[in-house]
Amino acid sequence: MNESKTAPQIGKPIDGSIILPADCRKDFIKAMKIGYYKILLKNALITNPQFEILMQMQNEKEMV
Repeated sequence: MNESKTAPQIGKPIDGSIILPADCRKDFIKAMKIGYYKILLKNALITNPQFEILMQMQNEKEMV
């Protein structure tokens, strides 16, 4: 009885959690990281060259 309970009418977990399909998970994480990097840049916690390096790193991970 370790099964996740779901609401039959909509197929979402009753506990309110969100389940991302595996193919969307990588894109979601990448988008979150980019958002954080933009906030850091806006708040002057990183420099523009550092931001560009972080963005390049995200693109390189995509190619691997």
